[in-house]
Amino acid sequence: MDRLKSLWRRASEKLPASLRGRDDLWFIALVAVGCYAIWPLWAVRRVPIQDLPQHLAAIRVLHDFHDPTLGFDRYFSLSLLRTQYLAYYLVVHLLSFVTSVTVANKLVLSVSLIGTLLAAWSLLGDLGKNRALALFLAPILWNAHLILGFVNFVAAIPLALLMLSLGVRCRDALTRRRGVLLALVSLLAFYTHVVPFALSAAGVAWVALGRDLRQSARRLLPLVPSALALAVWFKSSPSGASVGGALNQSSALSPLKDPGARFTELPNWVVNVVRDGSGPQVLVGLAVLVVIWIALATPAANPEDDESLRLRQSLARRIGMLAPLSLFGYFALPSGHDWIWPIAGRFPLLALVFLVIALPASRHWSARALPLAPALLGIWSTAHVTEAFKGAERDELAGLGEALASIPKGERVAGLIFDPGSRFVQYNPYLHAVANYQAERGGAVMFTFADFPASPISFREDQRPPRVPPRWEWTPSSVRPDADLAWFDWVLCRGGPGSLAQSRRFVLTFERNGWRVYKKSDVAPND
Repeated sequence: MDRLKSLWRRASEKLPASLRGRDDLWFIALVAVGCYAIWPLWAVRRVPIQDLPQHLAAIRVLHDFHDPTLGFDRYFSLSLLRTQYLAYYLVVHLLSFVTSVTVANKLVLSVSLIGTLLAAWSLLGDLGKNRALALFLAPILWNAHLILGFVNFVAAIPLALLMLSLGVRCRDALTRRRGVLLALVSLLAFYTHVVPFALSAAGVAWVALGRDLRQSARRLLPLVPSALALAVWFKSSPSGASVGGALNQSSALSPLKDPGARFTELPNWVVNVVRDGSGPQVLVGLAVLVVIWIALATPAANPEDDESLRLRQSLARRIGMLAPLSLFGYFALPSGHDWIWPIAGRFPLLALVFLVIALPASRHWSARALPLAPALLGIWSTAHVTEAFKGAERDELAGLGEALASIPKGERVAGLIFDPGSRFVQYNPYLHAVANYQAERGGAVMFTFADFPASPISFREDQRPPRVPPRWEWTPSSVRPDADLAWFDWVLCRGGPGSLAQSRRFVLTFERNGWRVYKKSDVAPND
């Protein structure tokens, strides 16, 4: 071990003087790993992420609502105040004035991934811990929630960590600037996603508490605007009412009666990303590295004679409790409620994020080298995601662009996706493929999130498609084309085509690589 320390010291001495500081080196590594982590987003034109086309379709409506060639104002009305995802949509909308909606969305996701590492770096430093521990998050930047397309949730994670960092700084010294900044970041986090916001708000509140009740109350003031926004949302928003119902449903803690099933599913909510089997290896590797860090950790210093250090260790323990709290939420909350899914599944990733923040500080020599291992693990994981995305673009998405281009702009298009899955990417990245039409060519599509309470757009009652039953998008074989698709003029299919092959109402106009387009004919089905 002494020999290893000696080798590390010699290597450090050969670096330029400006880079010999440990934090400088690790910060460069952190930024480099973060920049590489976003490469899968830019390596392909269409990112095979399940719900992403729906988000792009909603943002395109916001951005080009009155464009006559796209026809959005014929079918939709804007419902900005009913959505708790407002921040994400508005940021992408604003960026779309200088680039396309697709590129703007990639930029926001890129900032979210890199921002997760940077916010963790900031929080760890404020707690007096090894900032390089932020690299333990690199292997889980690409996670099940991102591949499912829960982009609002993913974007809220760095904001939640930044809230905690600002909360710690306000506990050190509550200045007007810090208080205003914490209030703004808290509002931004709330209007991005309520779950990361709620956990971090609880952490900030706990950090603020001290023996002086008046000072504690002052430190809690920056949370008042977001708390009021949360109260209004619960009271007036349909999605807030649904979340309240989910919390009431969990009051009996009935899911705790079957913890074995939840425990078995737990890894899938973190690393279930690509189909090459690398996900479980990433999780095992990360778990081993966490255990090694804990085993080799040594106290940062003796806190007995250092009041500031005692306070930081106390605040670190308080924030560290968010990890078991998140894990409890996973086992205690329902899987879903009403239109909301998932609920419990949101918490394992957050538990792992807060676990990294809770890792002990260390003066052991391994602290100078061990974080390199999760950095490399994150690079390896990102490489697998990149290859999976390229494979999907090459073998499965080929033909989709031509299929969409074969349909004129501003049309009514139904999507019957008989084959929503991928050989490269987990879950069902093509389930909402028809929403790509609305995002790129305008018009209105089905299936759509526009009927969901959390959507910033909703159908006009005088110009809307027929309402569909729950899980309609999952059962295209049950759709009767001539009876159920009368409102639509076009149909986009992947796989199938099922009963469309016998329909006299719709005729095949395009076919390539499993993608098909059907156009409504002028011949009535009974002629």
